[in-house]
Amino acid sequence: MRADREVVAAALRVSRGEALQYATASMRADPNLVESVLKYNGVALRHAAPELRADRALVRAAVEQSWAALKAAAPALRDDPRIVLAAVQQHGAALAHAGAAPRADRAVVLTAVRNDPHALAHAAKVLCADHEVRRPPRMRLRMAGLSQLRSWCRSSVADVAAA
Repeated sequence: MRADREVVAAALRVSRGEALQYATASMRADPNLVESVLKYNGVALRHAAPELRADRALVRAAVEQSWAALKAAAPALRDDPRIVLAAVQQHGAALAHAGAAPRADRAVVLTAVRNDPHALAHAAKVLCADHEVRRPPRMRLRMAGLSQLRSWCRSSVADVAAA
């Protein structure tokens, strides 16, 4: 049954893509099948074959559908600022799953922090010296724990200045 395309396609529709984990390896490596699943469940990327998790177009589609798909992307794509930007535009917490380059990209970090001030904890330390990055919109300043993030950032700025 796992090898029967019609059965798997029906299971994918009913499970909103989660049945991909039970499909055969060849089906999880089928770009057309995986692409059809990612249209309505980007997080299902985690069940795709590793080579598809490294496919820029598929990962981009998955991340545009759900920021959480960034977790399943290949490391090289988690280092792509454009893909990470698509994720942090939905939820700043996606920065936690980004590679080093996007964490040091001012535009990516600024977008993430504007969506979720707690994303500052995942930014590159050098960006903590940037006043605009450290000060998200006023309405977000009231969020619990933000003072802890600011103190972390201040210590990070001191680390950068000492280096």
